[in-house]
Amino acid sequence: MKKPFMLLIALSLLSLLLNGNTLDAAEIRVAVASNFNNAMKAIAAQFESKSKHQVTLIFGSTGKLYTQIINGAPFDAFFLPIRKGLNYWNSRA
Repeated sequence: MKKPFMLLIALSLLSLLLNGNTLDAAEIRVAVASNFNNAMKAIAAQFESKSKHQVTLIFGSTGKLYTQIINGAPFDAFFLPIRKGLNYWNSRA
């Protein structure tokens, strides 16, 4: 039950990101928590096959990606486990 829920969240967020008409970049840089590895690879491959955009996935731990983001890493989106990610993010805000 946990994996389908995580995939649903990832698909929902990616859909929100990609359905906007403001997406002009030829490359989309997406920071992805390691536990979304397989799901995001599949989502990115499908997106690339249906669009003119290239998806660059940057995998890492939530903490490592968080540190990169607050230090200005150029990510267009960040996918992390909701419960763990929100707790992590809120504890450092």
